[in-house]
Amino acid sequence: MVTADYFSVAGTTIEQGRPFSANEDHIGADAPVIVLSHSVWRQFFDGRPEILGSTIQLNGHDFLICGVAPKGFSGSNLLNPSDFWVPLSQYRKVFVAPQLVEQPNARFLNVFGRLESSSTPRALQAELEALQRRLITPQGLLAQDWLLSARILDSPSTSVFQQKVRRAGLSLLAITLALLLIAGLNVATLLAVKAQENVTQNALRLALGAPPRHLARQVALNSFALALVGGGLGLLLALTLRELLWNLRPSYMDERILSEGLSIPVLLFGICLTCIVGILASLGPYRRVLKQQPADLLKQEPTYRPSFGVHRSLMARGPILVQVALSTVILGLAAVFLSDLLQQQQIDPGFHSEGLLLATFDFQEHQLQGGQLADRQHSLRQQIEQLPGVRQVAIAENSVLGGFRVWREVRVSGSSSEEAVLAGSSSISQGFFQAVGIRLESGTDFSGSEAFDQQGVIISSVLAQSLFGEEPALGQSLMIDSDSNARTVLGVAASSAIMALDQPPPPFLYLPQSSQPTPRFTLHVHIGDPNFNAASLRKIIETHDPTLPLDEVVSIETRFAQALWAERLSTGLLTALALMTLFLAGLGVHSLAAAEVRWRTREIGIRMALGAPKYRVLRTTTARGLGVILLGLAIGTIGLVLAGHSLRGLLYDAGKIPPAVYICLPLLLLSLGIAGYAGPIKRALRIDPWRILRNG
Repeated sequence: MVTADYFSVAGTTIEQGRPFSANEDHIGADAPVIVLSHSVWRQFFDGRPEILGSTIQLNGHDFLICGVAPKGFSGSNLLNPSDFWVPLSQYRKVFVAPQLVEQPNARFLNVFGRLESSSTPRALQAELEALQRRLITPQGLLAQDWLLSARILDSPSTSVFQQKVRRAGLSLLAITLALLLIAGLNVATLLAVKAQENVTQNALRLALGAPPRHLARQVALNSFALALVGGGLGLLLALTLRELLWNLRPSYMDERILSEGLSIPVLLFGICLTCIVGILASLGPYRRVLKQQPADLLKQEPTYRPSFGVHRSLMARGPILVQVALSTVILGLAAVFLSDLLQQQQIDPGFHSEGLLLATFDFQEHQLQGGQLADRQHSLRQQIEQLPGVRQVAIAENSVLGGFRVWREVRVSGSSSEEAVLAGSSSISQGFFQAVGIRLESGTDFSGSEAFDQQGVIISSVLAQSLFGEEPALGQSLMIDSDSNARTVLGVAASSAIMALDQPPPPFLYLPQSSQPTPRFTLHVHIGDPNFNAASLRKIIETHDPTLPLDEVVSIETRFAQALWAERLSTGLLTALALMTLFLAGLGVHSLAAAEVRWRTREIGIRMALGAPKYRVLRTTTARGLGVILLGLAIGTIGLVLAGHSLRGLLYDAGKIPPAVYICLPLLLLSLGIAGYAGPIKRALRIDPWRILRNG
């Protein structure tokens, strides 16, 4: 629901038809009009312009289609794209419980605006605070803790959560660039070794009159073909990984968020980048060949020599140093994210973490009155309770870990509105706490008697602490919103996870479902048979009565997975990148070690001919490489600590690095270095030293 100027403030224009008019944007206006999203228009109406002026039904009410939003406009929530927009004046035809949003302190609207060029966010914040003070009246039009804040957004669709997503995206881009640098170093090293091995061949070609540009062109073409093949395989891997990770998203998340897949600009950027890296990495080692005289090249040994200095120097093993340092950071971050995910999975939600099924129904279109709806809910509950394997069934307006719809203003009877506390709420049936496993710290549950229950309320321990401190809450009278009838606290329930596992529980109150049945509700089914799952329950419900408006049936395990989908997605992606990094780093260490050992084969032969034991030669040669790896580990560990500190706002445990990382990561990379050096050195030790000396 939006106001008439929503689209103009958002900086977009209607593609077909018109936006809402000012006459349709005031309370009491009989203007049931609707603007469709571009995707809904294409999917359900085949993109036909003639649908403008026709009507569709929404919650049993007719709405006139007046316009179609432009392609790509998803509204003010990027992760939950809007399918349509209706004027705010039509809230009674849209909201399930319109009386709740008519409360003076109902908090369900977000206000967007454009900042004038002559104004600043700080000045706007001061004006909002002054407006807040004027609106706080003795009648309590606004509570003291009403939040008014101003911040500059890049677009009306940018929220705090989306800014976190952007921050995570930039971090992911930095990791990807580090991975690209490792791959580039490997390609450059391998091609440099290949170029050194072909020095004699290239020198002969130049000596026989081959133009240098022909040699450079051949090298560039070979590298271009190699880059195309490698880039194609990389894009195929990216598409596969995208599908695997995107399947981790919760069912309520719209597929349209990533419906475009890899765009043409991204595809062209990837192809061009791989080709440029391949060509530059290949032409670099050949510059020395093209600049020197063929006769000088023919006098050199066809073996690998680092072109950047003496092999004993640090720069000779610079690629190993860089790869180990970057690998330490990426592998360490993957371990931090994995540890953070495991910690969140161990959080006690305050209710059953298994053996609980959630079946959500939506009777909004059935137009049932209060008594009829309550009877239908009671009948449905009894039918599910009689199923084999079901222990207990309870009804709640909101499912556990499913959030809530409306904030309530709660205060102690006799206190002023300035002392009110904002609390979430849900209407529940008798036996809800026992069915879902929420512990009642004191007091009793609802009795099921409407006459008794409608005078009572059950509050969470957080709300009890906020209202009464250390005083007992049982028997106290509370005022809720603008209701003039006080409610008695019947019980205090232990606080449980409401919105997310990693967020502290907000103040919460439970109202009796018998006196306030809602058309959209969730059956909480506590099961004792492990073979009785969500699919079984759905099949039974649909077979018994196909007309029931069943929205979804999920297990509590699925709901936990949905609550941690972002953490699972980021951890899975970072783990995949870490495994790629480990593979490329191992390949790079092995390649550089092989090239270095090949260059030092004569030295190894001389030492063995003079009687040096093989184990000593192996130990001495490997120790030189491990020294560089240890230095890379030290640099990488510093980078890991800094990276964890910068990402602390994205993690549950504030980016703390598990102590095991400081032990396991060095052991892993040192083992990688030993394996990389040991293989080439063992092969060199098998060669007859006298044969090495004779061949020079």
